[in-house]
Amino acid sequence: MKFLISALFLLFSFQSFAQCSASDCPCFMKTGDRYIQKKDYKKAIFNYLVARDCDPKLGPTIEKKLASVFSTIEQQRVDAIKAKEEVESEQQKTKTLLNELKEEQKKTAAALNKSQEEEQKNKKIINAFYFYEGKYALAYKNGYYGFINQQGDVLIDYQYEEAEPFNKHTGFAKVKKDKNSLLIDSSGKEYPLAENIYKLNKKTKALDLSYQNLEKFPSEILDNPQLEILLLHSNYLTHIPKEIGTLTQLSWISLGDNELLSIPAEIGELTKLSTLWLTYNKLQALPNNMKNLNKLTKLVLANNNFTTLPSVVKELESLNVFSFTGWGIKTISKDMLDLIEEKKIKVAYFSKNQLRYLPNRFFSFKHLTKAFLIDNPIPKEKRSEIEQKMPWCTFVWE
Repeated sequence: MKFLISALFLLFSFQSFAQCSASDCPCFMKTGDRYIQKKDYKKAIFNYLVARDCDPKLGPTIEKKLASVFSTIEQQRVDAIKAKEEVESEQQKTKTLLNELKEEQKKTAAALNKSQEEEQKNKKIINAFYFYEGKYALAYKNGYYGFINQQGDVLIDYQYEEAEPFNKHTGFAKVKKDKNSLLIDSSGKEYPLAENIYKLNKKTKALDLSYQNLEKFPSEILDNPQLEILLLHSNYLTHIPKEIGTLTQLSWISLGDNELLSIPAEIGELTKLSTLWLTYNKLQALPNNMKNLNKLTKLVLANNNFTTLPSVVKELESLNVFSFTGWGIKTISKDMLDLIEEKKIKVAYFSKNQLRYLPNRFFSFKHLTKAFLIDNPIPKEKRSEIEQKMPWCTFVWE
């Protein structure tokens, strides 16, 4: 599957590829080999994927290497789980003996120490995988890719000739089945995918034109009302045509990291829209017609030029994920608190602001399950107090 090197630089560690130029395909394969020797399987996999997409002739060799990597990781995981189960069994026996014989204390202590060592070993192996949402990891078996959870259970069956991990921002994974490019979501639903405008046809359900240095919205998109997913982030777009309102099947739009000053009012005609990403633009307001987006659950407005909360946001009846990231706020205003409470927001983003504390009202939000507070000057000693006050909510600090 072809994907842009520039995107990978943003998604994964730049250091993983720093030794190779973009056109030196064998170099990426050799870099992957070196990471295998270092037992850094995650970086090895990504280097092999880059080499394979860079030079299709390396495909058979890369597939053998990938199969070997996944086989090694799988065997280590199986061995670790088996060892952990054996230790837990021995630990239980030891505890029983401890209740009967005090002289068995030393043996019990040794068994407990061994259990902790095996647990740490198991965690290291599990961490070799990237788990989207903590449970979806790319896996390989019998020549096909699939997705597993941390217990090794198969969540999406082994059925793809090529695959990439789930993207942590979009929540989709690019795969290939029967030589057809697809985008899949975490439920395993498949969307026929085009990654350039020339491959767009009436069967295409997902179009990914991100990272393509686009300065104008491609008019060809408007001739495909069957599209359900439109990814146009990380370009140089300054304008979205009002005709976007004719793409009424769209459920997912990403327009982040562009140069947009406004959004057309016709966006309100996309009544099937559930997710709208508008991060890193120059927006100061939102059209009132957005109140018609009754199915919109996730709206991300991070790092724009908003000074106050757009009033239309409060009229989005299904909203449960919202981002205040990069708004430059020093305190969470009453309007923001009202929004979180009235809409029963489940996930809130407050990263990259100037927050030093959370208002008392914030701690009463029982419906809030996750809050992102990365890059805020909240003292570390205050963080544990905040977590104790809201044990039902997961806080992300770093």
